[in-house]
Parts: sequence; structure tokens; C-alpha cells
Amino acid sequence: MSKNKIIILVATLVVVVVSLVFFLKSKQFARIWDDGLFPIKLQIRISPNNSKLLTRYALILQEREEYRQAREVYLKIRQIQLEGSAVNKKDETVDVVNKIDYIINLYKKALAVNEDYVPALYNLAFFLESINHKQEAFDYYLKVLEKNPSFVDAHFQLGNLYAGLGEADNAVLAYDQVLKLSPDDEQFYLRVISMYNTFLKENPSDVVYGQARRSAIEKYTEVINAKPLKAESLFNLGYLYTELGDLNRAVSAYQSALDINPNHVESLYNLGNLNKRLGRFNEARSAYEKALKVNPKLSDGYLNIGGIYAQQGKSKEAKEYYEKAIEADSKNAKAYFNLAYIQETSEQLKSAIENYQKSIELDPENAEARYNLANVYVTLKLYDRAIAAYLEAVRINPNHLNAWINLAVVSYQIGQYKNAVRYCDEAVLLGYNAPVQFLEALKPYR
Repeated sequence: MSKNKIIILVATLVVVVVSLVFFLKSKQFARIWDDGLFPIKLQIRISPNNSKLLTRYALILQEREEYRQAREVYLKIRQIQLEGSAVNKKDETVDVVNKIDYIINLYKKALAVNEDYVPALYNLAFFLESINHKQEAFDYYLKVLEKNPSFVDAHFQLGNLYAGLGEADNAVLAYDQVLKLSPDDEQFYLRVISMYNTFLKENPSDVVYGQARRSAIEKYTEVINAKPLKAESLFNLGYLYTELGDLNRAVSAYQSALDINPNHVESLYNLGNLNKRLGRFNEARSAYEKALKVNPKLSDGYLNIGGIYAQQGKSKEAKEYYEKAIEADSKNAKAYFNLAYIQETSEQLKSAIENYQKSIELDPENAEARYNLANVYVTLKLYDRAIAAYLEAVRINPNHLNAWINLAVVSYQIGQYKNAVRYCDEAVLLGYNAPVQFLEALKPYR
């Protein structure tokens, strides 16, 4: 080893030792060590102008629970600001803003050291987008692409931003660029098509996104056919055709996946779902049963077989499979709901109440479970409980017409006439053609 190298090594060791001594003497040492940030902070103290270290530190902080919570609160603050309202500058608000600013400033410090450091540019853009600073995020994504025009994720995020601004044509151009830069990457096709699916759920008649999705699916088909076929790729194709509404081609894709891997559970399960939608109940049940042989814990497989039996009027078999679904997954809210409905219709009302309540416990925002529970209470003449359950149903779904109607009727029956008038009016607003006799009975209480 040369004399110069020895001198450099010794000097580096001295810096490290001095830094360690500084931290050991510091009152903050224990806190810094405990929070798990000591190594990265030490490296930054040694190399304070290292863009890579500063960026990594910002990324680490973003994932810590306190910073995640700060981001959630900041988003609410940001929404208030965008609505033009003043923000109450309480201590907690100031602390949240300080945390967000600290991360932004870490990235900006990294860029002050090296303005061409693309990871800092991209991660700053991504962070700004996550806190609803979309214009700033947009500008930084463009800077990323100035430095590296082939940065695929930046094109993808730009597409998302364009879509959020309602600029469908520009969004599609950005997504097309993603696919051009990654012509053989199945995952990018799936990500882009997933975004088109999201947009089309919001606006099913959007021609631009509809054509773009169909084109992307055709290209994805070409990509997977150009390589040795895999069950997973064909499963994805089946899912894409399902979203497109081309159910027969979806069935064909799932069957092709199963030709390669007869035990591909996801393909078996989705094939069951499609056959059920198409009214092919025997084929659906067969697919679910095969899936359950591979994975006996597939709760929704039992649930859907139960649903087939219920549609065929076979309550006993349906009940058996709903119970199997619960045995496979005790948190399957829909299984409890369906079991309760079978029990309600067979007048096992106590059991129905228990299972509706369990379903609600697992899925508190299920308006239909609360509505059905209320109906059972009415049958048992537990009117106060029924009204409470109906009110919860309309709180969750204010457009639940039958709940408003039943609220009006039950309220009238128990002498709560003013409430009956109010609930009837709500029902009428939703299109209820109230019987003339009922309207006449309510007239004195208006």
C-alpha cells in the first residue's frame, strides 16, 4: 500500500472516531440510536454534501409511521387550502408542516449539491404528488425526463397527472411512451391497463380511454404470445378481457392458463366466477370445487358455491357451503350475511340476527346488512331496534329507498307520526309512489 493511501485511510478513520465520540457525548445519542436512524445520520455527518445519502435519508423518513401520519394530516390541510379556507395554525399543524417541509428540503439539498441527480428529482416529484402539490410534481417529472428521457416511471406518473387534470389525450401519449420504452415488460402493460380500467369505471363511455385500453390489451396479447406461454400471463389476459367485457375470450384465456397449470387456483376461481355470470352453474361449481381441492382455505370458493345453490333454490346446500366459507375464514363478512339471509327466510330469526350482527361487525358500512337486520327486528316486533337499524342503513346509503319506506311505515305504526311524515317525504323524493291511503293518514301531522 502506498504512503498516500495509508494517510488517506488514517484520516478517514480519525474522522469516524471523532464523529463517534461527538455522538457518544451528545445528550441526543440515545434518542438517535433508538430511532434507528443513527447509521444514516452518521454517514451524512461525515459526508454532508452527498446527494445519494440525502435522498436515501428522505426516503427512509417518508416510510416511518410518524411521517406517514403527518402526510395524512397534511393532505387534509392541503384540501382545506385548495378550497380557499384558512388553516388553523395549531401546534400539531405546525409540527406536521415542519415534517413535510423537512423531507422536501432534504431532496432540495440533494439537488443543490447535484442538480442532475435523477433519483432526487424523481422522488421529490413523487412525494410532492403524494401531498397534492400536483403542479410542482408535474414540473419535477418534466425535469426528470430532461435528464433521462427513458425514465419509464416518470412517464407513467405524468400520465396519471394528465388524467387527473382531465387531459385524456396527453395521458394516453404518456402511457404509450411507457409501453414503447418497455415493449416486453408485462408488468408495465398491466399497470397502464389498470389505470385505463380505473378511468373507465368513472366514465364508461370515454372513447379515448376505451380505444387506448383495447389497443394496450392487443399489444399485451402479442407480447405474451411472443414468449413461452405462462399460466400467470394468461390469467392476467383473462382478467383484462373480463374488464373489457369480452367474457368468452376471458374464459378461453383462463382455460389456456389451466392447460399449462391445471392447479392454477386464481384461474380456476375466476373461471368459476365467469361461468356463474354466464349462468353456466354446473361449470362454475366444477371450477370452484377444483380450486378448493388445491386450496381448501379458499373461503370465497365455498361462498360462491353456496350462492349457486341459493340461486337454484337449494337452501340446505347453500347454508352448508356458507358455513364452510366461515370455517375457512371467520372474517368473511359476506358469508355471515348470506348465511343470515338463508336463516331469515327459513324463520331461524335468532340465528339470523346473530349472523347479520357478525356481518356488520366485520363490515360496518354494509347498508344492506343493517336493512335486513331491521326487517328481522320488525318481524319480532322489536320496533325501536328496527328503526335504529334502518337509520344506520340510510346513513350509509341515503338513497336506500326501501329503508326510508319501512322507516315511515314502522314509525307510523308505533305512533311516531312526525317522523313518519319526514321519512315518507324522503322516500317520495327518491321516487316512492306512496299509497293514497297512507298519505291521507299522514296529512294531520304535516
